[in-house]
Amino acid sequence: MTYQVLARKWRPKNFDELTGQTEVLAALIHSLNNQRLHHAYLFTGTRGVGKTTIARIIAKCFNCAQGVSAKPCDQCQNCLEIKEGRFVDLIEIDAASRTKVEDTREILDNIQYAPSQGRFKVYLIDEVHMLSTHSFNALLKTLEEPPAHVKFLLATTDPQKLPITVLSRCLQFHLKNIPHEAIFERLQFILNAEKINFDVAALKLISKSAAGSLRDALSLLDQAINQGNGEVILENTRKMLGSAPSDLLYQIAHLLVTKNLGELFQTAEALGKELIDYQELTDFFLELWYEVSLKQQIPSVKTSTHPQEILEELAQILTPTETQLFYQICLHGKRDLALAPSPFLGFKMLLLRLSSFYPVTTETSDTKSVHEKSHKSASKIAMLATPASTSAEPIKPQTTSPAKKLEALNWAELINLLPLTGMVKQLARHLCFQEQQGHTLKFSLNREHQASLNARLQKELNTILNHYFDTEITLQIDLINNSLNTPAAIEHQETQAKKTALQQKVYSDSNLDFLKNNFNAIITDIKSLK
Repeated sequence: MTYQVLARKWRPKNFDELTGQTEVLAALIHSLNNQRLHHAYLFTGTRGVGKTTIARIIAKCFNCAQGVSAKPCDQCQNCLEIKEGRFVDLIEIDAASRTKVEDTREILDNIQYAPSQGRFKVYLIDEVHMLSTHSFNALLKTLEEPPAHVKFLLATTDPQKLPITVLSRCLQFHLKNIPHEAIFERLQFILNAEKINFDVAALKLISKSAAGSLRDALSLLDQAINQGNGEVILENTRKMLGSAPSDLLYQIAHLLVTKNLGELFQTAEALGKELIDYQELTDFFLELWYEVSLKQQIPSVKTSTHPQEILEELAQILTPTETQLFYQICLHGKRDLALAPSPFLGFKMLLLRLSSFYPVTTETSDTKSVHEKSHKSASKIAMLATPASTSAEPIKPQTTSPAKKLEALNWAELINLLPLTGMVKQLARHLCFQEQQGHTLKFSLNREHQASLNARLQKELNTILNHYFDTEITLQIDLINNSLNTPAAIEHQETQAKKTALQQKVYSDSNLDFLKNNFNAIITDIKSLK
């Protein structure tokens, strides 16, 4: 007896046997049971997710001798012939091999004839995006208003290539990639029915490698059965897929986080002796760091990809910042694998990066960092608390509390040292420092500049002051009508003084007197002097 591949042998015969696509099936079942039949259906999605299979099941629902419903009987002659692919009123067309407009016209010439055996004449056009522009144009009118006995079922992996005029004439259903958990359950069901021994871990590898395509998974399963001489064995499947042993990868992760570089690269060299898919290998570590980060943020969370004890161990050794760094390095490393002289060299370079950028913290370095930060903050506040013109002595770091250090605050000097920009800087220039009560700084603002004050700008200024003095400061701004000695007012006074001095210098120039006396020169105004 001729062997039939699993993908064909276990093709679903009704909606109950389909894997995934719950939302699409719900819409189709409701329309069929309520007799709300459209004349054109379009199924889109990647390969192996069930587009053609669903179209054939719908054709069976349309033409079952028991009547139109979402559950054909699978016993009548029409259902059996559709299942065997010899039903005369189901015309399956491969658009990739019949792209010419002449082929489409031949189809249209036969559409007018009533079905020979079934209730409807069903045209199933696969890879419909391959039709030429002229073919689409010839099909448009019939696709919009076909005879009552005609139904169109279109399937494509690339709906972007379809004209919008075709899309608007169809009910469109997008089939999503099938989750690998659902693929695993389907493969397990099939192997149990076929009475084939299998390793659960091998099935999980196949389910994940299929990338959402059940047909790909069944093809890989056929290959794995052949590799294992009638069984699905983990080691054979792993070598077939180019996957590295998971225990070896967990060992590499452990050596990496414990900084055992010598043994790390000895272990990595063992991978070079096998045919490994290093893109998939990098994906393994990306998923691992993601689940470690998740475990650090939500300790109670349970994941199914990696063992919980390994995740807990890595989560305790690494800090959340280090885990994020590892993830980011692996993400960039995956991109750079294609540019490396060889994938194995690229992977070893990835390990070197993970080792090189690993943050090293010791008690000595931590203490030094704290002292440097404290010294810098104290020096900065001391410098601002005392105006530079009051003393020629070097400024020494202060040791008093932040509240006391800010008592002699010189606002005009301070705003030139703060990282102020835009509207926040304009607001600060028009403020006049009044007094300090504990950690509260009180300022006054003339009502003329009230437009420059709002909650957002005040909050930004408050945040900048908090960062600068390394303490929590409350900013209080009161509106008054009196003129204020603000930094902006001081700057304006200095500018006017410079202008007056320059004017006097010009007026007292002897050359100007010569021009006035001999040429009747008149001075009108002196502008733009700064």
